Amino acid sequence: WDSLFPAQKPADHAQYRQALRDNLREPGRITAFRRLMLNVNDAHAALDGVHVPTTIMMGAKDHDFKNPVQEALELGKTLGASVHIIDNAGHYPHVEMHEQVCPLVTDFLRNAHPTSQADRAA
Repeated sequence: WDSLFPAQKPADHAQYRQALRDNLREPGRITAFRRLMLNVNDAHAALDGVHVPTTIMMGAKDHDFKNPVQEALELGKTLGASVHIIDNAGHYPHVEMHEQVCPLVTDFLRNAHPTSQADRAA
């Protein structure tokens, strides 16, 4: 868990880690988690069904992937998505580098569904 945050751990890391441990101790939780991890192929198979604006934000040091940059670029190509590589971040770039990720998310949302001035006034 700690290795997923190579640049910096969030201020509430210890508390969140304990809450996660407590959650996974609840009956059925670890079984559901394992089942989720085994269904990665299902997620890849579903990509052809994605027809909405999409953006990808990948931590350059995400150890879940052999080559996270290549993974993000290939996924971006498949989805026709914008791709943002967050330097030094791991698996949770939105937590480690929120000051970089938040403006990217805001810009994406603003541009993904542009509205006219008349729509906003109504």
